[in-house]
Parts: sequence; C-alpha cells; structure tokens
Amino acid sequence: MKKAFGEYRLLAKGDRRAGHLWQGPDHLLCVETAAFLIGFSESYKRIDYKNIQAISYARTRTGMWMSIVMIVMLLLLGWGIVGQINDASGASVVLSVIAAPVLLALIVHLISGPTCICKLQTAVQFLHLKPIKRMKKAVKFAAEISPLCQAHQGGQALTPEALAASVNQGSQTEIRIKQPWTGSNLVTWALLLLVVSGIVTIADVFIRNMLLFIIDCIFAVTAYVLVIAAVVRSMRFEIPAALKGSLWGAIVNCVLSVVTGYSLVIWATFSSIEKLKSSANASQAFRGDANMAIYKTISDASFNELGWVAWALISIGGLATFFGLLGLPSALRPGARMIDAPTPAPPPPIGGSQP
Repeated sequence: MKKAFGEYRLLAKGDRRAGHLWQGPDHLLCVETAAFLIGFSESYKRIDYKNIQAISYARTRTGMWMSIVMIVMLLLLGWGIVGQINDASGASVVLSVIAAPVLLALIVHLISGPTCICKLQTAVQFLHLKPIKRMKKAVKFAAEISPLCQAHQGGQALTPEALAASVNQGSQTEIRIKQPWTGSNLVTWALLLLVVSGIVTIADVFIRNMLLFIIDCIFAVTAYVLVIAAVVRSMRFEIPAALKGSLWGAIVNCVLSVVTGYSLVIWATFSSIEKLKSSANASQAFRGDANMAIYKTISDASFNELGWVAWALISIGGLATFFGLLGLPSALRPGARMIDAPTPAPPPPIGGSQP
C-alpha cells in the first residue's frame, strides 16, 4: 500500500474493515470501509485541523483476553501433541502445524503492545478512529496531529516548509503516558520461578530421575506462563531497562524451550517405540505404556544419549537463570532504578494556550 500520494501522507493503516487515516495539508482524511470479510465500499470524512477539539485514547482489556485465549490454546495443543505423539495417523504433526502460527501470533501480539480505543472530538461529533487499536499507534498519532491542530487553531497559515517542520516536530515528540514502575508481585514471582526452573533444568540433564523430570516440567510451564502474564502486566508501566530485557529475554527463551522440547519428545518417541516393539507383547504395550515410555526415556537418558539436546537444555536452563537474576533487583527494589527518572511531561494541548 502507498505511504503517500499528492498532498496526503498515511498516518494509520488498518485492515480492510478498519479503514485508514491520511494527513492532509489542512485536514485529516478518514477512510472508512464497509465490509463483512473484505471491504466492498468506502466512505470519506474530512476533519479540518481547526475543528479538532481533543484526541482521546484509553487502554482496553481486549489485549489481555487475546493473550489468555492464545495461551490456553497453546496449552491445549501442547497437551494434544504429547497425547497423540505415538499416533500413526500423524495427529501430533497436524497439531504442531496448528500450534506454530498460534505461538507466532502470541509473540507478535505481545510485541505490538496494549490494545486501546481512540476517539477524535469536534464540536458536533465523536469520531471513533478504527485504524488505531494499539496504544503505541495512538501515542504516535496524537504526537503528529497535535502540532498541526495548534498551528491552524492559532491562526497561523502553514506553508509547505512549515508543514514539513511541524510534521517532523510531531514525529519527534514523545508523549509519556506510562506510569513509573512501582513493583509487582506477579513479576517478582515469575522471575523467582524462572531462576528455580533454570536450575532444575540443568540438574535434570545430569540426574536420571523420573520425579525430577516431572518437577522440571511443572516449574518450566508455570514459570513461562507467569512470565508471559508479567510482560502483559508490565506494559502499562515505564519499567527499568534491566527488567525489560529480563522479561523479553525470558520470552525468547520460552520459544527456544518449546522447540527443544518438541525435538526431545520426537527423539524419545522413536527410541521408546523401538523398545516397545522388541518386547514380548508389543501391541498391548504400545497401546498402554507408550506415553509413559516416552517420559521414562527422556528422564533416564544419559548425557551422551541426549547429545546436542543436552547442551541445548543446559543453555536454556542457564539463560533462564540469567534472565531471572537480571530482573530480580529491579522487581524487588523498584524505587531504586526510577528515583532519577524525569517527571513525564503532560501532553500538549490542542487549540489551547500554553500557561
């Protein structure tokens, strides 16, 4: 899609059902689309900058519920993959193919930030800006439009040079809407469990014990689910750089854990099937003890048997411990990192005079 044409520049791009927002020389052009699955008609609304009274946006809970739904889907798909790994019909492969885009969608959703609703107010209407659905996009949109509204409502005619300068000023304006980090028990517990999970994962490579393997799985799943929840929780705050790196590093480590875990289960499946086929009653054993045999094969595997997977597990455990320890100081002592933080500047008024 074009980013500009004539005197117009694209401000916000929505899907086929949301429309688009274009910046004109003296007005904002809203392209609204009527659609069911795809757009089949468009309507255009022109809002002069001199008539815009306010731009408001507020965070919604849609993003939180989307995260919960995708996490539940991944847990159910993972359960199904493990339960059907010995199925000759290849159900586990189908479920893995389904789980991969869900995991990718969850990562993209978390990176995109919190969801929001954005409205534009004039003297006669409240206009819902459908293309703006994320807080990041809303902040950027307000920063770009505010200086244009101020210039037109102040009675100053904008030349092309002044318009370009105003656009650059708006794009460089940072509107700080996040609250200072005050700490969170959820984030603290997530990082503590991440440290414990990493230590147990490393120990599980060297200690051949079924109980330790089960404990490792429980800690790992719990820790990474809490880390994902902690990332969603912390997005509303201005968190320290170390804590931000810790949480996002843990998310990346979670993806690596899933890939390594799938590889380990596939290796254990082939290994356990060969053992079951060589038993006296192979058919009955395969039906009744296949899953348990897979788990036992993994838990009893030696360092030499695991090969590169052993080093991958040690690396994942070490990274989990590192990211957990990296963020714990900021999580436990939030005020120590934010004491020198500058006070966020209030958003510039639209059409009003500066005090």
